[in-house]
Amino acid sequence: MSYTLLIVLTLFCSLVQSSVPPPTVAQDYQALVAAEKQFAHFTEQHTIKEGFLQFLSTDAVLYRRKFVNGKDFYAAQQSTATILSWSPQYAAISQSGSFGYTAGPYQIKRHQTAQPSSFGHYISLWAKVDTTWQVIFDLGCPYDEPNDFTAFAYPEQYDKKVATSLDTTRLKSDLMTVERRFSALSAKNSLQAAYQAFLAEQPLLFRTGQQPFDQPAKIKALVVSSQTSVVFTPQDGKVAVAGDLGYVFGYSRTGKLTPKPYLHIWKIDQQREWKLVLEVLTLAAQ
Repeated sequence: MSYTLLIVLTLFCSLVQSSVPPPTVAQDYQALVAAEKQFAHFTEQHTIKEGFLQFLSTDAVLYRRKFVNGKDFYAAQQSTATILSWSPQYAAISQSGSFGYTAGPYQIKRHQTAQPSSFGHYISLWAKVDTTWQVIFDLGCPYDEPNDFTAFAYPEQYDKKVATSLDTTRLKSDLMTVERRFSALSAKNSLQAAYQAFLAEQPLLFRTGQQPFDQPAKIKALVVSSQTSVVFTPQDGKVAVAGDLGYVFGYSRTGKLTPKPYLHIWKIDQQREWKLVLEVLTLAAQ
């Protein structure tokens, strides 16, 4: 092979490689949403017990008057005729492609031919175990108003996929420190003060008894009205191996009232700071 031809081939290969776009999390995101839909369909066609036992991870956490291991809880339950239906409306995924969450409306019927009698939104966190997506945390946010299931809208663009696997123990410790700072600010000043310091630009806020706050005007009004001091006591959480997405759950309390469950989902922003992107919270009046 001549030296000139070798140079040409080298340049050609370089051009081909540079024209190939970097991998994204598109397939992982779509697989995550598909897993949520499969979970919902399987549960509706079988029983709530069978559905949760099929799709929960071995260490999944649920709230059933207190935080419990989901597998153990449902293994001890009797199957019932109650129908639980739901559909994803929101979703996000880590750049690792192996950690994410979905949220959407749910309805409960006492039996197959009954009308829905309970409504709300669910929030599920998922992790890829080997090659299978499994639910690692699930929490509901009930309200009284009937809701509708709409077709899921997939994003037009996806984040670049990152293959790095970071020290999740250290990352979790860092996130817990941020969580405690949030709680300290909320307890000493107000929930509004904590929001102003840590809330992401486009958060998703859930309040028991109310429809989701997912529009800028509604979110702004909620933040302005959040003058109550709330104490957050974190119990546990996890962080994606890419270090960009994590969650913390625990109990929140206003005054001397009974503690209620809460969930915070955090995401690293462009300044490499943890920001609150999703919250599920029950306040005293709720």
